[in-house]
Amino acid sequence: MTGIIKVDTIQNNGGTTGLTIDSSGGILMPNTDNKIATASLSGTSTLVSVDPSNFNHLLLHIYGSNSASNYELSLRFNSDSGTNYKYVRSVEDANGSPSVDGGQTTSLYLNQTGASGHASGTTNNYHIVKVFFPNNTSVWKGIEATNIYDTGSQDVVMFLSAFWRNTAAVSSVQVIGSQSLTAGTIDVYGCK
Repeated sequence: MTGIIKVDTIQNNGGTTGLTIDSSGGILMPNTDNKIATASLSGTSTLVSVDPSNFNHLLLHIYGSNSASNYELSLRFNSDSGTNYKYVRSVEDANGSPSVDGGQTTSLYLNQTGASGHASGTTNNYHIVKVFFPNNTSVWKGIEATNIYDTGSQDVVMFLSAFWRNTAAVSSVQVIGSQSLTAGTIDVYGCK
């Protein structure tokens, strides 16, 4: 990678590297030293408390989810169930058809709502969610997500850009299943 400045370390917090760029300018990944919360997904709601006070953004990894029947996944912050989540998403569905939609809702869906949800018995479901300004109490929280999930016969890819229309600092992340979840994990990393 060429540029004016070569960056190897984005953050150095007490000797631990938070985010790095590999020698070819590759993917940014958090160091496990900056994992601030983790939980196993179960039931229809899993709540994870977080303290983002030392970080500029949060990185959520949600993976390996499963349920006894087909289901949908969504996120809420601070258990806010108001119509405070504004989004636009780009999807390639299980049939390979692209679409774009948007709106305002009571949680951020990590799949197409009402169609091609997560299939029971598959755990090839990965969601990487970035939450910007989680500790700033004067701005809405910006959110970007990359999602891939298995419908049982095909996979679906979805990109999401959103805002949580709330100025409160993020104190918890809630993963909601439309059916009771029997597997899955959420890891939350703090990033400077």
